[in-house]
Amino acid sequence: MTERIETSMRWVGDWPWWIGVPAAFVLGLIAWLLYVRDVGPMKWWMRTALPALRALAVVMIVLMLSGPILHHRKTIGELAKLWVFVDGSASMTLADASMDLGRKVLILDRLSLLPPNAVKLDLPHAAESLANAQAAAERALAIPGIEAAQWKTAADEFEKHAGTARDLITAAANDGDRLDRFRRELLDPLKELAARKLDKIDDRNRAVQDLARLGEKTKRWQAELQELFAKSIAALATPDSALKSALSKFDALPRWQRVQAMLLEAGDKKLLDQLSQNYEVQLLNIEGHTAKSVWQPTAKSSAPPTSLPKPVADITDLTGGMKAGVGGTDKALRGAVVLFSDGQQNEGDPPVEFAKLLAGRQTPVYTVGMGSEVRPRDVAVIKVT
Repeated sequence: MTERIETSMRWVGDWPWWIGVPAAFVLGLIAWLLYVRDVGPMKWWMRTALPALRALAVVMIVLMLSGPILHHRKTIGELAKLWVFVDGSASMTLADASMDLGRKVLILDRLSLLPPNAVKLDLPHAAESLANAQAAAERALAIPGIEAAQWKTAADEFEKHAGTARDLITAAANDGDRLDRFRRELLDPLKELAARKLDKIDDRNRAVQDLARLGEKTKRWQAELQELFAKSIAALATPDSALKSALSKFDALPRWQRVQAMLLEAGDKKLLDQLSQNYEVQLLNIEGHTAKSVWQPTAKSSAPPTSLPKPVADITDLTGGMKAGVGGTDKALRGAVVLFSDGQQNEGDPPVEFAKLLAGRQTPVYTVGMGSEVRPRDVAVIKVT
């Protein structure tokens, strides 16, 4: 077990440091110039000390508005490694105007670019709850010889997420027919499952299969809610609306800048800052067959970068980049990989196989897709060789 202490300067006041620090020194200089005229007849050391003390007091008072603090972080043991890879190929400079409206709005909301109260997000949140219910069913199906306690946990989780989805659907569109159909197709069968006596393993296995079939039904409901949400957005996005303006900004925003906004800009608490609180984070940019380090916090400097490198690589080799960044696949490797990419690999080994290899070394790979599921009307030719 190791112990590590990191100390860094942070600014938590009302003024950002880049305003507070210059203002403090400018006002301190003004205070010194004004006071030095009044101490002319005094001895030389007083003519120096008194204006300096006055200026120092002004500097300290102004700096308080920026709230400088020394942040001490003590880590006992080893933090899990987290490699955050960003695809640096030229295809990441493309925008996604053809992306469906519902996904655009959700991304704008995540990036804090959506006008307040412009859109009700109950329907996509309901679809997300149903996706969580589906995941609970799939986890239960993957358990061989499921025990009674495990079955109860899975069924309770499915019921919780399905109930949340029902409440959100009710809040979004009080459609009695749709709610009745939701109850008949999901909630009533779930109640019947919960009422069964499942003392024997065969009974529990059959119940798990039935729960998995309910999980499949949630897929159709997710698609239906997403389609309903997209229709509602189309009706709200009138030419002079704030929503239409936000969508236009999205259409002009390249994929790599969306990653930059997500990691380094969106919200009061940046995603990269949040991750670095619990993991040993390394941010890397995949360029060709390798990966270049963009940021890794150290004891001397833990401030994340303000921007990402602009993608310039002619090829996309996700496998080569991850191999270079992770630095091996030995059994001692522990951590996780997060990959931001549009997935357009055109050189190197298939990344899926390397992801399976990492998973076998207790290092799962989580992908964040940055492209559109809708094919664009035009194709951009990056390079001809």
